[in-house]
Amino acid sequence: MAALKTLVGSKFRLIPFKEEHISERYIGWLNNPEVNQFLDVRFVRQTHETVLAYVRSFYGETEKYMWGIYPNNNSDLIGTATLYDIDRHHSRGHIGLMVGNKKYWGKGAATEAIELIAQFAFETLGFHRLTAGTYAPNHGMNFTLKRLGFTLEGTARQSLLVKSGTYVDGYLWGILA
Repeated sequence: MAALKTLVGSKFRLIPFKEEHISERYIGWLNNPEVNQFLDVRFVRQTHETVLAYVRSFYGETEKYMWGIYPNNNSDLIGTATLYDIDRHHSRGHIGLMVGNKKYWGKGAATEAIELIAQFAFETLGFHRLTAGTYAPNHGMNFTLKRLGFTLEGTARQSLLVKSGTYVDGYLWGILA
C-alpha cells in the first residue's frame, strides 16, 4: 500500500482525510438531499459514529484512499474524494467524489480532484485502469468524466433508485493509463 500523501493541483489540493477532519458541517453535507441525491450514503442517516466508522475503514487492512478537497487559497474543506475497490491483480481501482460545499459546484473542484487521483493511481500506484460510476441524471459528473477522457463503458438499465419507486440508469465510466 502506497503512503497517502497530499496531492496538489493548480486550484485545489487533496489532503489525507482523517478522523479529526470530521465536522458537523461535513456530516450535514452527507445528510443534505441536494448534496447526496446521487450518493448511496443518503439511504442511512449519517451521524458522527457512522462517518467515523467509514473514515476508519480507509486505514485498515484493505487498500483504499480518502482525501479531503481544499481550495489552495484557504483551509476550508469542500468535499472528499476516494480511491477504492482496488484490485492489484488487475491493476485497477474506482474513484468516488463528493463536493459538499455548493459554492464550489461548477468551479473545477471535481475535475481537478479526479485528475489528481488519476495521476496518483497511474504514476504512483502503477494502475492500468480507473473506473467511476454515476447516476444517469448526474449531468455535471457525466460531463466532467467525459471531458477528462473517460469512456462510457456500460449502462445498467434502471439500476439506481432516486426516490420511492423511481429508478434511473447507472453508468460505468473507465479510463486507461
